[in-house]
Amino acid sequence: MIKKILLTSCLVYFVSAPLLQAQTSSDSWTYIEIDSTKQMWGDWAKPEWLRYFGLDAGDIDRDGDLDILSGRYLYHNPGDNMESDWERTVLDDNVDGILCFDVDGDPYADLIAMALPDLFWYEALNTEATAFSRKRIGTVPATSHVNSQGFEKAQFIEGGPMEFVIAGNGNIYIVVVPENDNKDQEWEVRLICENTSDEGIGVGDIDADGDLDIAAGRRPDGEEEPKYLIWYENPGRIDRPWKETHIGESEHPIDRVEIADVNGDGKADVIVTEERYPGLEPDANLWWYGQQTLQSWERNRIATQYSSNNLDIADIDQDGDIDLLSAEHKGEKLELQLWYNDGKGSFSKKVIDTGKENHLGTQWVDIDLDGDLDIIGAGWDRHQYIHLWRNDKTKPLKTGMRFKDYPWAPERVNDEGRFLRVGGKLDYKSNEDHFPKDAHENGFIKLPAEVNLQDALRAEVFVERVQSHEDTKELRIQFNKGVPLLLPEPGTIPARATDYMFHFNSRIALSLSQLKQGQNAFRLTVSEEQSWDWPQNIIYGLVLRVYYPEDRIVPVLKSSGISSEGQIKDVIDLEIEPLQGIETARVDYIGFYEDVNWKGDGKYLDWQYRYHRGQLANHIGSATKPPFKFKWNTSWLPDQLDPIKIMALVKDINGITRVSTVLEGSMIDRTKSVSLIKPYGQDAFWTTRNGVHTEYLDLPFELQTENEVKLFWNSWSPCYSAGLNINGNSLPTAANTPCYDAFLSEQEIEDISSLKEGKNEISSAKTPLHEGKMVHGMDVQWPGIMMKIRRNATPVTNVMIHELLYEGTPHFRVETAKATYYFDRAGGGFSRIIDIYGNDWVSFKREPWGSYPASAASAFRGLPNLVFKSETDDGAGHPGHDRCNSQLVGTNKIRTVSKSGLWEWEWTFYDDHAIFEILKADPNVAYWFLYEGTPGGVYDPETSIYGTNRDGPAEDIPDYYKGSIDFGQFDWAYFGRKGTENSFYIAQLSDDDKMDMMSYLGNTENGALSEDGMTVFGFGREDNAQALLKGLNTFLIGFYGAHVNSKDGHQQITLHIENSIRTAKDEITDKL
Repeated sequence: MIKKILLTSCLVYFVSAPLLQAQTSSDSWTYIEIDSTKQMWGDWAKPEWLRYFGLDAGDIDRDGDLDILSGRYLYHNPGDNMESDWERTVLDDNVDGILCFDVDGDPYADLIAMALPDLFWYEALNTEATAFSRKRIGTVPATSHVNSQGFEKAQFIEGGPMEFVIAGNGNIYIVVVPENDNKDQEWEVRLICENTSDEGIGVGDIDADGDLDIAAGRRPDGEEEPKYLIWYENPGRIDRPWKETHIGESEHPIDRVEIADVNGDGKADVIVTEERYPGLEPDANLWWYGQQTLQSWERNRIATQYSSNNLDIADIDQDGDIDLLSAEHKGEKLELQLWYNDGKGSFSKKVIDTGKENHLGTQWVDIDLDGDLDIIGAGWDRHQYIHLWRNDKTKPLKTGMRFKDYPWAPERVNDEGRFLRVGGKLDYKSNEDHFPKDAHENGFIKLPAEVNLQDALRAEVFVERVQSHEDTKELRIQFNKGVPLLLPEPGTIPARATDYMFHFNSRIALSLSQLKQGQNAFRLTVSEEQSWDWPQNIIYGLVLRVYYPEDRIVPVLKSSGISSEGQIKDVIDLEIEPLQGIETARVDYIGFYEDVNWKGDGKYLDWQYRYHRGQLANHIGSATKPPFKFKWNTSWLPDQLDPIKIMALVKDINGITRVSTVLEGSMIDRTKSVSLIKPYGQDAFWTTRNGVHTEYLDLPFELQTENEVKLFWNSWSPCYSAGLNINGNSLPTAANTPCYDAFLSEQEIEDISSLKEGKNEISSAKTPLHEGKMVHGMDVQWPGIMMKIRRNATPVTNVMIHELLYEGTPHFRVETAKATYYFDRAGGGFSRIIDIYGNDWVSFKREPWGSYPASAASAFRGLPNLVFKSETDDGAGHPGHDRCNSQLVGTNKIRTVSKSGLWEWEWTFYDDHAIFEILKADPNVAYWFLYEGTPGGVYDPETSIYGTNRDGPAEDIPDYYKGSIDFGQFDWAYFGRKGTENSFYIAQLSDDDKMDMMSYLGNTENGALSEDGMTVFGFGREDNAQALLKGLNTFLIGFYGAHVNSKDGHQQITLHIENSIRTAKDEITDKL
């Protein structure tokens, strides 16, 4: 359940994103509760009190907005206003995810996680980032809290590979990403800061020498808490510890640390929060330490309050100084605080929200990439919660909104493309040959229409800009006598945005005080600094939008062509119901879905439209005559993971636009499937006059000759293109394209033979001299060259199978709607069966191996652990052994053959169950079907239950080690643990009269009440570990979505299991 609350207070800014727009204390926020059911580290491992520390954001699923990583949880941003449910992916392991960044330059998301002393790299197995492989990359010592509370990604060695730092057991270590072959080696880990703490790490250039230094807390000799503040000088190398300098002391333990110039003297200062435990008194300080010299520092108190384990910094109000964001971790109010800096190091507090506990949270992130900073947070005492405060400086479209657009486009210009040049030699303010002198006044251009501010609520502007010369920085717009405002760049560009060519609508909010009733004028400028002395942005137009109060007239959107089940066919009709008392002039239909990014901002999943020359473009379509119907052809619309939304913008004859109701919940159901292939590895400064440029596209399937393929890209001056190449094969050059103007390029690939499954390279050839002279060449603008592939639709399956290594052993990872299975290919059995909550119901480990009873906590575990006491096949069907060969024989099927050839079986996977069929069995060897694992993810007989077709739920604890075993002839059994949300069941589909058993085996002589061990259930197993089954057989395993804690619950799961058995038998019959 997503909760939202509208808040009115103050806001933020991002120190590493200087072009985000300013925020004032009168702006409103909307609080969104992303999760309230997040579990903690201690639910799966000791210590039981431990929570997760990690919190970061990145575009994990490549849809163009930022997702959130916290602990072992990934939260997928739903886009739009972000108030829909955030789908949650649970990593397969109990790790603490801490960082998101690109490790290897491929299109699959990368995460860094810790389970100290181990560090792990998780790489997505699909572009949706719902499945991951894991590789251990190194170690740092564990802390007193097991995992670290200090970690930062940064570039410490200029020109080198990506790095991050992490605190471990009183020291700080740097971890270096290998530049080549990083999948096959551990990463370099070096100790660079000695005798620190396990808490926050500040990163910044303290000594002003151009590289990043570190500040952190230190424990005084003989004390357990860090009360000394130290800075460490970066010597430009990591092969030895860095030089340390004492800054000062705190009164209580140092927690969060940041580095910035606080008082405007040009020197880096250090900001520190203090932690208090148990935190019952408001005696924690917020300090800043002012640098006098590198050896002399002055301590300044900002506030004394409850324990403040949160800190971030940014120039929020864009006044040239650093402001602070913090939050109370303890206390009654739990204030989320913004501290405004007066430029001299004196701060005033604004409270954004109360009552929501944060720990290592309150981070500034432009989570929806709309140009303003939002806030994300996570709790400790209230660890279940993930918080988001959406910045409503610019608001998403909403039903009932009323606004009026005041467009402007350059007309009196001498360029054929009719655009305005800003900056450099041809700047419109100084070059009369480009723009007439009488068309502006000191650079101020009048809007063609008078602006009505009567009853206005707020305003914003969309500026259509082209980055035409790389390294052009700081495009600003000024209205009337207002302050020049920075216009943002595309937030999805992975490096410095000004190094890339782009064409998109920069959108920022305007204060109404900057506008006037009636005539308004604007002025555009860029920074004069540019690498080759010609800064230039090209402007195709702008739209000033003024919002007015909503009225009771809300357009109602209707459609035909959408089935009663919400399925969209190839063509649908859209229309609005007539508005009473309003004369409609135009209706524009827009949709929220994933498609080619004509907007140029890299956001593939969005409301699909843009402004070009001041007019709406690249939307579903428009109608300008009654009854304002539009027929939408969706035949090339990409397949969608989520339902499509559609709305109408209804403009009346007075220019007022009303936002309609939303049609939502529609999915595509067509005879053709369309795949959108997104580029990666795009070159910066993609202008063909300066050489060959490349990008890559990964195709997830093999193409067939009947498939249709098209390329799409934003270009500028494509007439000078020398052609594209795919994997070295040239494509025909498009004809009749413009010179020195913007163009939406679309090219069909008639010969698709050069495309292949997997990685493909697309390159543009270098533009030659024309008549001996250099010409501009073609710009390929962000996000690069995109592809659509249309082919016959294939049946949709929720089962995905990937090959990977787990703990060094080849596995199949099988992802279904209800569970993820790890199948040991050489062992022929499951080493892990993980439910949707992250609980591993098997938990196989390799060590200790073959030791009774110790291996009950490790290598004895597995399913089905089929063959025992065989000279040739002992261990076949058991993870960890090497008796089998396994291969995929279908999209949802694995077949295993023992190396002796005497055994063969097959697993078939469905959404909520899997069927096991023995196809061949050694006639001379009996076998059993065992579940030996950890119900609910841990071994805890005192909270575990089980049941069979005989009765249940049973809470007794039969002790295998001490000879207590529950024998019977069972058709099926289920297992669970108190506090979990589901149950695991197994069933034998073939009737027999063989003995079955249930017990618990602890890993020590203490028997079932040992700290670790496993549940032991066996079909065809009698006393003295004797196997009883022979011949062909069929079994069923699956999950039931509830914990069984009563006789009524037992009856409900009985019905579910017996129905599943009937379904499985029908599936086997259908297959035959």
